[in-house]
Amino acid sequence: MAKECPKPVKCNYCFAEGHFSRECPSGQRRQDNVKRMREEEERERRRRDAHVVRHVVERTERPEYREAQALVREGIDLGRQGKFKEAFEKYQRALIEDPLHTDAYVARGAGYVNQGKLKEAAREFTRALKMDPNHANAGKYLEV
Repeated sequence: MAKECPKPVKCNYCFAEGHFSRECPSGQRRQDNVKRMREEEERERRRRDAHVVRHVVERTERPEYREAQALVREGIDLGRQGKFKEAFEKYQRALIEDPLHTDAYVARGAGYVNQGKLKEAAREFTRALKMDPNHANAGKYLEV
C-alpha cells in the first residue's frame, strides 16, 4: 500500500501553494502596511491632540473665558445649594459671554443629572466633548 502525499502547504496571505504564511513576501508586505497604517494613525492622533490642547490654551487666555468661568463657578455654588434655576441662569449668561465655554456645558449637564433629566444632560456633555474631546468630566459623566 502506497503512502498518500501530504497535503500541499498553502499560504494564508497569497493563497499560493508551496510556502507557509510566515515565509510569504505578500504577508510581509501586508504586515508592513498594517504597521505603517498604525504609525500614521498614531501621528494623526498626536497632531489632533496637540491642536486641541493649543486651541484650549488659546481659548482660556481670552477675557471672555475668564468672565464666563466666574459665572460658571457662581452657578456651581448655586447648584450645590439646590438653586437650580438660578444656577442655569448663570450657565446661560456664561454661554452668552463665551459660547465655546465647555465647563458651562458640563456644569449645565451636571445640573440636569441632579434633576434626573438624563437626556438633556447627555446632550450637554456631548456638546462639551465636541468642543474639547479630552474634557475629563464630560467624558466621565457621559459614561455614567
